[in-house]
Amino acid sequence: MRKILFRLLYFIPIPLMMMGVIYFSDQLNFFERGLMSSLSEKLVKEGYAEGIAEELAKGNIVTNVSGCDDRLLQRQFISKMKKCPNTIVLGSSRVRFINGNMVQDSSLINSGVSSASLEDLVAIYSLYEKKGCEIKEVIIGVDPWILNDNNDLNSWRTLESQYYNTCNEFFNSPKPAYPYLKPMPLRNLKALFSYKYFTSSIQYLKKNIEKGYTITDKKENEGLTILPNGTFIYSEKIRNSTQELVDMKAKKMAETDEGNSLSNYSKLSERYTAIFTKFIEHIQSKKIKVTFYFPPFHPIVYHTIETKQKYQIALAAEAYFKNFAKTHQIKTIGSYNPMANKLTSKNFADGVHLYENGVKKIFSE
Repeated sequence: MRKILFRLLYFIPIPLMMMGVIYFSDQLNFFERGLMSSLSEKLVKEGYAEGIAEELAKGNIVTNVSGCDDRLLQRQFISKMKKCPNTIVLGSSRVRFINGNMVQDSSLINSGVSSASLEDLVAIYSLYEKKGCEIKEVIIGVDPWILNDNNDLNSWRTLESQYYNTCNEFFNSPKPAYPYLKPMPLRNLKALFSYKYFTSSIQYLKKNIEKGYTITDKKENEGLTILPNGTFIYSEKIRNSTQELVDMKAKKMAETDEGNSLSNYSKLSERYTAIFTKFIEHIQSKKIKVTFYFPPFHPIVYHTIETKQKYQIALAAEAYFKNFAKTHQIKTIGSYNPMANKLTSKNFADGVHLYENGVKKIFSE
């Protein structure tokens, strides 16, 4: 028995090393309150995002982007841009294909970020206003989970100071004495023991220690590509996904709650609806046109939303946003229901993200 215990001791450093790498890299901001995460941001994330932002501000196409904190990127990019756009796009990764050709405005800048919460929308908009940009139109991707108190979205804390300062200055909502901190979701703790997340963390650190991105003249590349207007072009792997793989991803999302932030969502948050109202009314007070974009779900995921009671809050959120738009004279584009715009599974890259052809189809109607 003693020999077995001694042998086990040899393996203890391995999981500790894995946990350390995952926690230090923290590429998805799972552990944003950790000391090492803060150090990682200063040493790695900030410089990586700044380098990409500088290239985009010069009008260059950047590819092979991996693990970039897109909130840091937005802060740097908006700060460095030489000319303000007339139109900006706010929202999650589900808005990232919206470009100037779709709205007849070549100046459009897409400021979508992954897993966007309402805090992100407020903070990123404020960066443009603080810069002195005279925006003419704001297109906002209204995902159902931005009104969910339990959406488990904490990445916005990269822009925490911008968010609270905006609430105080623009909405007369002072920062609370003890800012609310959502408890770390169990799935975030599980990430410490995930081999898949460990291997991606190794790649993330490697890419950030090196330059980690490439300047190119091509829009379609092997890796993830960002255009100077902020829009994304999927990696070759995603562009070439088989329909079987795409549908499998959608089915998994529908069955496991993975990636949809609709679990533990029983009612629309009074706090978030109040902030949302103040946010939109503030924008409109500046004589800026507001447009709501409803990103659709893959048909398999939407069928689950329609048929499973625990997900039908998404339909209530859509109804809320559409009624809000009506009372505030806001134009709406799209629907959570893919059939509303004659979209099929062929237009989707996974359970919640469209290919560019799907977004074009919505904006052309």
